[in-house]
Amino acid sequence: MRFPIIFIFVLISIASLFKCATSTRPVVTGATGKADFEETMAKGERVFLLPPQITFESASTEKILPIDAENKTQINIIMTSTAFEELHKAGFQVLTQDSLKSDSEFVSGTIIQRLTEEARVLTSQTKDKSPLLPLLNQLADISGANILCVHTVRAKIGSGATYNSQTGSMAQGTNSSAIKVILLFLENGDMLWRNEAFVRDEPSSRNFRKAVKMLFKISK
Repeated sequence: MRFPIIFIFVLISIASLFKCATSTRPVVTGATGKADFEETMAKGERVFLLPPQITFESASTEKILPIDAENKTQINIIMTSTAFEELHKAGFQVLTQDSLKSDSEFVSGTIIQRLTEEARVLTSQTKDKSPLLPLLNQLADISGANILCVHTVRAKIGSGATYNSQTGSMAQGTNSSAIKVILLFLENGDMLWRNEAFVRDEPSSRNFRKAVKMLFKISK
């Protein structure tokens, strides 16, 4: 059975419209601190990469939601592997907890856990970081790194995009993911570089992966 060309064109147009209305491309706010960042890249400084802080909230109430262990592991892998790869390509020497000597494992593990828990403070441009300076300095001594990379994802879980074929009505989903990354000096907590990305999708989506990749496009 052959369909008229105009009918096929209408179908394609509807499909395109539905796709645009129910999905949003990731948005990156734009990096700050570029000049200092590029200067530090050239020196090949050591960067310690913290595990990402991951939080799930209800899109309607902002109440903290539990995270499935498998889902959290998957997000952790996406964030950490991308950050490691992009920082390495940018010219930094990237260190993680696995890079540390075993005799400092307990102390460093406690410090890393505490700093990860305080990621919201570390990535903020307004919150006081001075109470965390002793921990930052200790991590510098243990790891030999000069810079800390902190990254977070705050996911709001609601409903997915919908389309009513009978009425033609479309509704955008309420899921979203806000991602932040910041490089700061372990000596004094001052910011070197930061970037943010936002996508109207949950962390298990392909759009989230794109957003993380865009966030870390920092190589030369």
